Amino acid sequence: MKIKFLATAKEADYEFEGETVKINGEALDLSEFPQDGKFEGVEGDENRIIRNVERTDDLYVTLCQSPPVTKVTYIKDGKSTTLPVDAEAPEYDKKIEHRGGHWTESDWIDSNDYDSNELYIKEVSDEG
Repeated sequence: MKIKFLATAKEADYEFEGETVKINGEALDLSEFPQDGKFEGVEGDENRIIRNVERTDDLYVTLCQSPPVTKVTYIKDGKSTTLPVDAEAPEYDKKIEHRGGHWTESDWIDSNDYDSNELYIKEVSDEG
């Protein structure tokens, strides 16, 4: 199975075995997905983790990967403080994570080569 990732706000934990992808512990067996079959995610559905599936000579699955958090806003008693992600957190009632930068999708990789510690999406510079 070949996989690639789109940069989205959705995060998930993935595991792969053959043509089964486990997403946040829930297994989805794609081995019965038909030859020349194509699934394209529903536009505007931000809750889906699997964006596309296509079987041609191989099974191709497009998943979500979230950019790293760059800063955090902490809110306490209606007042907010925004700090770098590695700063010590003050006492707070609400926390908002910010993911900066401009990101693009990854290249295709073999699911056997997937490393959960790897960031596959690519940051795009302001220059293009």
